[in-house]
Amino acid sequence: MKTFIIFLFVSVLVGSFICTYSAMAKQPSNNDDDDLVRDSDGDPLVARSGRYIVLAPQGISLVLSKYPYQQDCEHTLSQEIMRYERIPCSFHPANASEPFIRRSKSFNVKFEMPVPQCTNSTLWQVSDEIDSVTNFPLIQIGGVEGNPNCKTAKNWFKISKDLNSTYGFVWYPSDVCHGTSTSRSLIINENMSAKPFLCSDSSLPSQFIFMKG
Repeated sequence: MKTFIIFLFVSVLVGSFICTYSAMAKQPSNNDDDDLVRDSDGDPLVARSGRYIVLAPQGISLVLSKYPYQQDCEHTLSQEIMRYERIPCSFHPANASEPFIRRSKSFNVKFEMPVPQCTNSTLWQVSDEIDSVTNFPLIQIGGVEGNPNCKTAKNWFKISKDLNSTYGFVWYPSDVCHGTSTSRSLIINENMSAKPFLCSDSSLPSQFIFMKG
């Protein structure tokens, strides 16, 4: 009888431990929660869902332009000059099973719009084309989605967070290409009339918020 009581007591303890551990395992840690990118309503940015990227605090967004001017194709990201219709973007983590966008993880960014005839996709990339004024690479569409590796490194971006709950984009695909050692900020050149989006090694990133439609 004593043996049975001891066995029953140990079984209850073990069962209680397993249930407690399972419950804890399903709960995100505080660190995981802090790493989540959130929209203007405070909701986590869900992978592959649409949001508008809005420049803080101006309230204007990113559009496609023909910059540099000798081009006939609207494929360079720029700050909108006049208030056109905003273009929603979707975010695609390098880890396809990840349900949310996190600051520590690389992702693709894609404009949710028809693909222009002059390019292959609406996916953001650090272009091989250099801005003649700043000597920084332009951010353009035409990237290739998925397949994370060093050959596709120019298509992957991360998020940095400001103290004022705004976010910036950085190019630092160290989790995609282990040879990457330098973080570069994505900035809008406010000193130019076209205001192109650039990959800079000398500035803090331009600040944005993410808004639902």
